[in-house]
Amino acid sequence: MIERYASRDDQVVYHRVKRRQVSKLLRDTGENGGLTAEKVDAILLKEQKQPNSLKLADSPIRQYFPASYTPKQMQSVIVKLLKGWHKKKAG
Repeated sequence: MIERYASRDDQVVYHRVKRRQVSKLLRDTGENGGLTAEKVDAILLKEQKQPNSLKLADSPIRQYFPASYTPKQMQSVIVKLLKGWHKKKAG
């Protein structure tokens, strides 16, 4: 997913951070004496099964909202507009 929206440099940083997080989790579990093959599999599978999510950068859409709008308010407006668009498209 990140490959689609992030620059190459940002992608490299993202993947390094994810690897470090997984490495730390494995290391911490191992230091506590609880690292088994099953736990390694569970940790790695959990990383692979992250739900798909969409995150929009604030900068390209901020211009369409009043400065006082919070991200939650912007999300609400976007969802409302998408519902209307979908209804119009399906109808």
